[in-house]
Amino acid sequence: MDLFVEPSPHVFVYLGFEVGGRRAVDEKASELKDVAATVRGEPSVVDVHLFRATFTPPIPGGPRFDLAMLVRTSAPETTSHPDLERLGATMTMSAHNPCRIGDTDAGRPGATYLFNHFHAPDVETAVTVWKGLAGWFTANTGIDNSTPLAALGDSAYPLVNFARLPSGPRRFLLRQFTRPSFRTRVLAPLRAHRMAAMPIFYRPL
Repeated sequence: MDLFVEPSPHVFVYLGFEVGGRRAVDEKASELKDVAATVRGEPSVVDVHLFRATFTPPIPGGPRFDLAMLVRTSAPETTSHPDLERLGATMTMSAHNPCRIGDTDAGRPGATYLFNHFHAPDVETAVTVWKGLAGWFTANTGIDNSTPLAALGDSAYPLVNFARLPSGPRRFLLRQFTRPSFRTRVLAPLRAHRMAAMPIFYRPL
């Protein structure tokens, strides 16, 4: 049985916001909700989801986004929607989905979501290595979905993997780190291809 299913036909816009301070995050979250309601009214927009970070591992050089927005659209021009541009995101990334595992349902209340940001030499390398790692993660962490977002154009992260987790972040990470094969099957290929994974864990807003 093939691990991968048909890629999503849509274009994605991933926006990350580094805000700082609980009050500032609350205020920015309210602004994002207002803009999301407007953007959802666009005929080409399939859905818009908002997320708030719950845990960011202290990885040097990694992103520190307090909030995130993910827009799925059938029209590439939506990626430059003026309301999105006015939000002042720390990072905006337009992406396509080259392959995926199952369906990442982004709207489950209380679920934990992972946005895993990959440093890599280029998009093709990132996608190839991710596909090589996918089987290990499904077998060892209980994850049954994954939607990698491959950058369209320049991006600080050529690939950002988006997935709904079967547990909270600490349990998910523990399942990885306690597997003897984690170093040889995951870390070694990443290092061999000059890649680094930088995760942020979120809950839906």
